[in-house]
Amino acid sequence: MGLNIDISVITPAYNAEKFITRTYNSLKNQKFKKFEWIIINDASNDRTEELIKEFITEAHFKIILINNIENVGVAKSRNNGLDLATGEYICFLDADDFWSEEKLLLQFQYMNENKCSISYMDYRHVDDKGEFIKDIISPIECNRNHLLKSNCIGTLTCMVSKELIKDRRFIKHGHEDYIFWLELLSSTEKAVKVITEKPLCNYTISKNSLSGKKIKSAQWQWKIYRNILQINLIKSCYYFTHYAIKGLLKHKI
Repeated sequence: MGLNIDISVITPAYNAEKFITRTYNSLKNQKFKKFEWIIINDASNDRTEELIKEFITEAHFKIILINNIENVGVAKSRNNGLDLATGEYICFLDADDFWSEEKLLLQFQYMNENKCSISYMDYRHVDDKGEFIKDIISPIECNRNHLLKSNCIGTLTCMVSKELIKDRRFIKHGHEDYIFWLELLSSTEKAVKVITEKPLCNYTISKNSLSGKKIKSAQWQWKIYRNILQINLIKSCYYFTHYAIKGLLKHKI
């Protein structure tokens, strides 16, 4: 517990009792040890808080529990975590996702050796039981213009320097993570992929997943172009066409 903190891992959790132990175990088994886990319990009404308190009593790493008085959603919860983060680097891990044990170590080493401000990885789609569905392979690097065409940065794979984030925060909007990456890439040249032999990050696809609702997802994307970024109609159509085509290819099994 006395170790200096190099990485802050931020996890919003709402009614996460089904998955939160798996997420905790994936952190407990990390080869990299100098991190803190900031969990934001977003007014859950199941055993989420009880389980987290059990983790705190047994964990050999720092766990910070934030209990939201009312349910405020993922964006505000992550912001609450960012306000308390002390690590040089920030990672985001949702309560139903999990990492392989080498994830933090390999990515931290890469960030330091390459003086990188934002990196990401390939990741794996799994079902509720953690069973493999398919691998999502990301490009070697991306800049803001590339990202406008398609989000290639899986939130659970990303590591960002706190210096780059500064006082930037998530906004409450569909694809809030995508908007956040676009904002960060307005201040740095590019994000780069940490290449590994196999994906080290596991993203749970459930029947109730918001990201699985394709029509609503497309509507959010269009509103980001037109309302959030205020891109003109012609350019918005150009980027949205790329988004739609890449989306079809990405989700094709």
